[in-house]
Amino acid sequence: EGEAYAVAMHVAGLLTSGVQPSDIAVQSPYAAQVRLIRAKLAAAAASGRVPGAELVEVASVDSFQGREAEAVVLSMVRSNDRSAVGFLADARRMNVAMTRARRHVAIVGDSVTVGSDPFLRRLLVHVRAYGVVVSANHTSDLHRPA
Repeated sequence: EGEAYAVAMHVAGLLTSGVQPSDIAVQSPYAAQVRLIRAKLAAAAASGRVPGAELVEVASVDSFQGREAEAVVLSMVRSNDRSAVGFLADARRMNVAMTRARRHVAIVGDSVTVGSDPFLRRLLVHVRAYGVVVSANHTSDLHRPA
């Protein structure tokens, strides 16, 4: 629930900054997360807080394969004490998911769980060195979608 909220908040920020809904894609390896994010974006749009949010494509990683978008938000979903990453352990699938963005990619997830996988740990090290990592504890409620 919290991660879906963070994804919806990031999408709201993109839309507010002028990115068109048709230029944004949200992906997740899990169908239940896809449904939850769609519901959050639809509620944010219906409330009038985030116009256009319902037009953002939200799809599974596999169904989005072969396509691109200007901005991609990837919801990793997995967060647990066992460091079980499930589908995220498929490096090929994750590589495809992360390379669908033309200009902007945001990866939303639990860095402790995700970092337990060797491939994803290397990605996290790279992002910390060359990108931006934002803690969920430091996000703003400015664009809080329902």
